[in-house]
Amino acid sequence: MPQNTQTTAAGGALTQQQVADLLLQPLQAKSVFLAAGPRIFDTDGGNNLRIPKLVSSTGATFVAEGATIPDDDTTFGEITLLPKTMQAVKVITKVSDELLRQSIVALDQVLKDRLVTDIAAALDNAFINGTGTTQPLGMLAAAGTQSIVVTGAATTDLLYDMSAKLLTANVDPTGARWLITPYVFNVLRKTKASGTGEYMIQPDLPAAGKFQLLGWPVDVSSRIPTGAAATYYSKIVLWVPSLYAVARDIAPEVKVLTERYADTGQVGIRVQARYDAAPLYPESIVIASNVTGGP
Repeated sequence: MPQNTQTTAAGGALTQQQVADLLLQPLQAKSVFLAAGPRIFDTDGGNNLRIPKLVSSTGATFVAEGATIPDDDTTFGEITLLPKTMQAVKVITKVSDELLRQSIVALDQVLKDRLVTDIAAALDNAFINGTGTTQPLGMLAAAGTQSIVVTGAATTDLLYDMSAKLLTANVDPTGARWLITPYVFNVLRKTKASGTGEYMIQPDLPAAGKFQLLGWPVDVSSRIPTGAAATYYSKIVLWVPSLYAVARDIAPEVKVLTERYADTGQVGIRVQARYDAAPLYPESIVIASNVTGGP
């Protein structure tokens, strides 16, 4: 980041466009959760983000000619994201003055990759497995999701049962995605469909390096927790990202610290960003637990 370090030395803070180029756009591609395509809502961070939600409705009905049309008794709720108690993701990366001057590689790209990787890892861990309160409540702990308890290895029948739960809940499965651990991915990758002998996980031809399972994209993440060595139990998730909300503070900060490490001949790059997430329709998430998930 030699250019940004020099041009922002006076003010220290990067411009909004520089932050977007350095952090927001690469982060959305790097994070497994954000790259899946949840609905992102931007907020100024000053107040809670309140998203209205339809809880119940009596719906439409057939009415005779001239008869009174009944009112639709609709109940609304809301999802509240980014409360004041929500902490920001923060990190400081230090680099020496000598490295800034003498690097023969694109140091700005190296620093950007490091910052984005660190922030993406923290967000994925929170979005998938977060404990709530001062950080996002993870998808695995969200209330109202659908569940299947397996206690054993993943099977083809399990995958079809998970997809059936989406259909039973009247969820459009068009944009569904799988989220699995690396080990479960490897196990399923070796599984062949009975009769045809074809592997269950197929390469996604339009996307190099990506895979599909039952026609839906597969995302692999080690952020899904794995149990103790005696069982290695893990989880498989089938979810619809478009039915998940992510609140993003529109003012993340990337600041160059030129004075804090002056006595050691270093420059610091500080990143602060606030995010929160919650399902808009919890039934669009199906979680299979106690799946054998480790070597």
